[in-house]
Amino acid sequence: MGLISRRGVMGIFRFVAQLFVLNLMTIGVSGGAVFDYPRDAGYVVIEYTQTLDMILDADPEPQLRIYGDGRVLVHYPAYMKRAGDYEMQLTDAELQQLLNSLDQKGLINFDRSKVLQLKSQSAARIAASSGNNIVTTRSDDSRTRININLDAYSTVFSRAPQTNIRQVVKWKNLRWDAQTYPDVAELQNAAAAEQVLRDLLTHRNLVKIK
Repeated sequence: MGLISRRGVMGIFRFVAQLFVLNLMTIGVSGGAVFDYPRDAGYVVIEYTQTLDMILDADPEPQLRIYGDGRVLVHYPAYMKRAGDYEMQLTDAELQQLLNSLDQKGLINFDRSKVLQLKSQSAARIAASSGNNIVTTRSDDSRTRININLDAYSTVFSRAPQTNIRQVVKWKNLRWDAQTYPDVAELQNAAAAEQVLRDLLTHRNLVKIK
């Protein structure tokens, strides 16, 4: 009788777990996080651009915009070989997966002040061990900007969802810093997140529209 009871309890646990997973899939959860945003053609969920200081009249238009309906718009400035605008479509599940990837790399809660401090500490350690200061000025400086806009964001560990997310990640020479300060995980992750977005700029499904 005791054995039957234990089996019955385990069966209930499995049933409840299955319902929980099904519910997460239904409300749009990816990797344990919930991302809520208007499924609207005019609402920009993700925006990415990188500018180079050596280019005097940089094109102010973002290189990548992803809208709430899943539309991806890619813009190449006039001075580039692929100059023009391109587009493709993501499903809602694919956009959720993309957001989850950026979240897993710490972009949604990226703290610029904290990472600058970690970078400074890393630079001091490198200088102390090598006897040389790191060169911080480059002739080909680049500036990365990533915007993420969400109505709400939460994880299974959140006591309450964060609302009205307007995350702006700005960094000078992000990829170079990630290489220079390998012990700063936040820089490694941010550079990896940028690469995820840059991969969309050359996606095989892009179609030129003008």
